[in-house]
Amino acid sequence: MRLLSALAVDDELPALDEIGYLLRTSGFVERVVSVADATSALRELRDRSFDLVLADIAMPGLGGLELASVIGRFAEPPSVVFVTAHAEHALEAFDVGAAGYLLKPLDRDRLEPVLRRVLAGRAPTFAAPAEHVQAEPDTTGDEDQDHLDIVVVEAAGKTVLVERKDVAWVESAGDYVRLHTFDGRNLLVRVAMGRLEAAWAAEGFTRIHRQHLVNLRAVRELHGDGGRVFVQLPDVTLAVSRRHVRDLHDQLVRLARRHH
Repeated sequence: MRLLSALAVDDELPALDEIGYLLRTSGFVERVVSVADATSALRELRDRSFDLVLADIAMPGLGGLELASVIGRFAEPPSVVFVTAHAEHALEAFDVGAAGYLLKPLDRDRLEPVLRRVLAGRAPTFAAPAEHVQAEPDTTGDEDQDHLDIVVVEAAGKTVLVERKDVAWVESAGDYVRLHTFDGRNLLVRVAMGRLEAAWAAEGFTRIHRQHLVNLRAVRELHGDGGRVFVQLPDVTLAVSRRHVRDLHDQLVRLARRHH
């Protein structure tokens, strides 16, 4: 299996050492380079290729968001994951195409699912496990598929059935959606977000942002910071748009009452 090459960027040396240690001891990473500022990161990116950049947001000089904006203009940009002590920048992070947003202090349980997702998204189709490849739901000859209780993934001569209950959150990707499962899988499926939202609304999924649909059972925490609201899922923090805050809160309360 092809492993990841990672570049860690943080001006706080203890945090940089910890990120580097977690990456070097991960089974998903084969090469790690650590630098203390964004300018050094750009030099490294100029001289060699990386699959993944893990960056702090608040750094002297060029910050993490600006670094991600520059990386986004590369012909073949690496995935960017932010590792920060501040939850309030989550919306800006996803606006610049971040693949993840992790809060400090970082630990292996939250980092490993993100590494799995990045690795899955960069694996070549011919070599990837079937559950990680791009595919389309099979909608031929099955009226029940309109409910999308199970998404049928056909790839590399194999069929993988992804159950709705196994999906933690959904990310819009143009004409596709990316399904993020509780066990860390990452599946790109050609289906409209609106169709998925309508089909899964009665089963505990709700829209929190124009780009994100979440399984209410995956929500670990709802919190505010600087006038913004965020949901904490098992491996990612997502921003909630203002128009969805009240509905999300009410649905979480109803779900909690049903389980007590």
